[in-house]
Amino acid sequence: AEETSVPPADRAPLLDKAALCRWWRERAAAAFVKEGCRLSLGESLAGDGHYELTTPDGGWGAHFACSFCTGESRYETAQFMIGCDACDRWYHGPCVGVDKKAADQMTEYVCLFCCRKSGTPYKYGPPEPVPKMTRRPRLRQVAALIDEADKIPLSIPEVEPMRRLMSEAAAWQAEASGVLEQEGSAALPASKLLSVIAAGEACEVEPEALPALRKVAAQFLAWQSRARAVLSGAHGRMRRRQAEVARAGGG
Repeated sequence: AEETSVPPADRAPLLDKAALCRWWRERAAAAFVKEGCRLSLGESLAGDGHYELTTPDGGWGAHFACSFCTGESRYETAQFMIGCDACDRWYHGPCVGVDKKAADQMTEYVCLFCCRKSGTPYKYGPPEPVPKMTRRPRLRQVAALIDEADKIPLSIPEVEPMRRLMSEAAAWQAEASGVLEQEGSAALPASKLLSVIAAGEACEVEPEALPALRKVAAQFLAWQSRARAVLSGAHGRMRRRQAEVARAGGG
């Protein structure tokens, strides 16, 4: 009825605009919605990352992303799964901080979401696992999608949630740029670096600087591990030397 009320000469431009919207939504959904997820783009942007792990034919889809991964890494989706005894949701063990040995020994598992609802501490941290609502596309890709949407002369409801997520990532990016400028400086505490990275990991749009900061953190943690090993070895040698001196003195 609405279509017939539009003059024929005006229908083609409207159809073109609608087609542009559909095409844009398809591309935005491919960027944000997890593989196998039957949520719409809007639902995915507004949700908690959880959806039923079932294939279109109703079968079990354990190879899909859980609420704490994007599904982009086949290493993550190939891991064993663990079910929450409170809500019956399923997660990849490593995604929620549970290794296979701990999973085999436990009698009950309560997920982070249910712990938050009941006000009880999550047992398998710190750090607590970070929920992931989407596939977490890169900031540059999302900026390009929003720029395209702004040029379509129709209102697209999903744009504003995307813009908010992009703004959060851009704000983090600005802070991270300052941290990267301090790389190697004694003025940059390790706790600050790890705190900034944790905030970046919580962004649903991945900032461009995050991989670089992950690399810096990995280098620091590797150095820290080597330093501890050296100090531990030196301490052990000192203790043995003291024992030898004590034995020699007693003899």
